Amino acid sequence: MDERIYATLSAGSVEYGKDEAAVDIEEFIAALQDAQRAGATHVLGLSGNYRGASYVRLGMPEVEEKDEDDSDF
Repeated sequence: MDERIYATLSAGSVEYGKDEAAVDIEEFIAALQDAQRAGATHVLGLSGNYRGASYVRLGMPEVEEKDEDDSDF
């Protein structure tokens, strides 16, 4: 079996607005590239849950277009 070296992402923090919660894509990609250059082969999420599952499987990004009726987007 190939050795896996993990880069981890925390669950983050709760925010009340999209602008505060958003992470710049260029910065995010650069951070992943830095992790890869440092030897990471996989990324996993940390749940912050100390009583149950410690990890979360990250979903792949999807781009959603703004719907005229969606005032929250």
